[in-house]
Amino acid sequence: AAYLLEGVLEVIGESEDGELLVLRRVDSGTLLGEMSALEGTTHSATVRAVAPSRVRIISAGALQQLVAAHPALALTLLRAQSERVRALSGQVSVLAFESVVRRVARHLLARAEAGELRLGVTHQEIGERVAATRESVTKALGALVRCGAVRLRRGEVEICDIDVLREAVG
Repeated sequence: AAYLLEGVLEVIGESEDGELLVLRRVDSGTLLGEMSALEGTTHSATVRAVAPSRVRIISAGALQQLVAAHPALALTLLRAQSERVRALSGQVSVLAFESVVRRVARHLLARAEAGELRLGVTHQEIGERVAATRESVTKALGALVRCGAVRLRRGEVEICDIDVLREAVG
C-alpha cells in the first residue's frame, strides 16, 4: 500500500489492448493499494503522478498489523471503500447510458467550472478520462465545435460557451 503525502495521482486501469482509463484522481492524504495489501493479491490498477508527488510505502504486513491494533482504522477503510464503490457505480451508469459527446461535454464542463477554460490536453488524454477511444473523442469534440461550445488548437481545447456545454450534458 502507499500513502500519498503530497501531490496528485491518477489511478489508471488498462485494457488488454493497452487502452487506458482514469478510474479516479486522488490528492494528498489518500491511501492507495490497501485492497491488495489486505487481500494479499496483485494491484488491479496502476497510478501515475499528474503533479510532483511524494508517497510513503506501507508493506502489507504493516498495514494488517495497523488494522489489527486499531479497529477504528478498519471502519475508516470500509467507509473509504464504500465511497469508492458508490463512485464507481456512478461511473458504470454514465458509461452504460451516456453518449461519448455527453461524457466529453461533462468532463469539459467540470474543468470549466473549476476555472480552466484553456486545456492543454490531447484527445487521447480526454479519452482516458471519459472511457472513450481517441477517435470517438475527436468526433465528439467535432460536434462540440460545430455547436460553438469549444474551439480546437493543436494540443489545446478552448472552452468558448459554458451554457452550450451545459445543454450538451443535459
